Amino acid sequence: MEHTTVTSAPSTTMELSTVMSTVPSTHTSPEMSTLTPEATPTTTKVPLVCNNEGLLQNGVCLCPDEWTGVNCSTANICEKATLNNFTFPKTVIGWSAYSEQKCGPDTMNPGISKATARCMNSTAGQVEFDDPQEIDCGLTLGDLLANISGPIDQQKAQQLATSTQMLTSNPAKLTSLAINSAAMIVNRILVEDTLSNITKETATSVVTTVSQLLSADPNQYSETTDSTMGLAKSIDNLSLKPIDGLMSLVVQPKLVIQTTQVNSHESQGIQFSALSGASSSTFTANRIQVNSNASEMTPSEIPSEVEIFIKCPSATPNTNITIGFALYENDVFFQSKSFKPFKPSSGTSMRVISGSMAGAKAEHVELNFKPMNVSDKVLHDFACVFWDNNISDWSTEGCNKLSFNLSILKCRCNHTTNFAVIMSLRAITGAEALDWISKVGCALSILGLSITLVYQIMTR
Repeated sequence: MEHTTVTSAPSTTMELSTVMSTVPSTHTSPEMSTLTPEATPTTTKVPLVCNNEGLLQNGVCLCPDEWTGVNCSTANICEKATLNNFTFPKTVIGWSAYSEQKCGPDTMNPGISKATARCMNSTAGQVEFDDPQEIDCGLTLGDLLANISGPIDQQKAQQLATSTQMLTSNPAKLTSLAINSAAMIVNRILVEDTLSNITKETATSVVTTVSQLLSADPNQYSETTDSTMGLAKSIDNLSLKPIDGLMSLVVQPKLVIQTTQVNSHESQGIQFSALSGASSSTFTANRIQVNSNASEMTPSEIPSEVEIFIKCPSATPNTNITIGFALYENDVFFQSKSFKPFKPSSGTSMRVISGSMAGAKAEHVELNFKPMNVSDKVLHDFACVFWDNNISDWSTEGCNKLSFNLSILKCRCNHTTNFAVIMSLRAITGAEALDWISKVGCALSILGLSITLVYQIMTR
């Protein structure tokens, strides 16, 4: 098995709406001996209007998580609903929701939701929540760890996964101990003997749990453990396990798992793309695209946060190849001692994307990703690196920069392991002074306008 991982600063094709307006034929009056030629039909491009707070960029609408479609007019949610006496809020399709009903203050988990349900497309084509799963308010992560012994069958794996998901459902309150305990449980569920029989429900709960760990306070990761560092390897293993046919996709706000299988004689390469949305801090299923027979890296017409292309071997026996991708919203599982990537004041950190291949050896990997946008900084340089497990840090060996500009950075690597891109940002000279000049200028303009208005009123 091989792995590729890429960090980036945080394709259905959308087109501009076009209206055809034809000028009708015009004829002279009967008294005239000649006819005026028919007017040539004209085409008028109507500007695309983005609804529901969508953002127009490069001729396409970048939609909020709750909306999709060419102009962000199609709902991408389950509406608020009550199931089995549990009320769930409006939720994006594919995400897990938590009930408004909470565990009481006299329990081991005060404030934790009592139930969870996933918003999904049903077999009947309806968008609705699945059956709720309820938590024992007296259960703790320590209890779960203490009861893990021996082989884990499907039923036990699902119980462990669901309970761990619900006990980590409030990421803001997770401590380093809770994060480590949850990571240990996830790693135990995803060992090879259990992973071979994993169900879709268990996989979804595991992905949701890891997504919630990625949402925890980054300061709780100041001292990484073997368990948290091992999560990336466990997720890579999960991404190589087809759960629902030849292709499966699980998307939560901070983590995406995509698995696909191809025949070595029928696919030249695989491209994974994460399209941009109005929100750059979360993922949705409708913005994830995979081309399972791509001949080369083809940038999407729609702005993308990150794209990765894995070239299949050209000379290989007729065999099935499994390719897995995992996209992380941040890099808390990849704590570097040598590199200190710039993090904006908002706390946003670099994204990580991993690609894994089983059944063959990839020829090479190409990467496109969107540079981090920081108001008072400009991109100076970047490095293509890989995660060296021997030193638990990034290294530049085997990766090269292809090109970069303000909108896209490109890398190519000659080997498959864990990869990343680290950016060097430079402060814009005089940016603070220019900011003050702008503020003073605006203030003087407002003052002058006020004086003019007062003068006109007094002398009218």
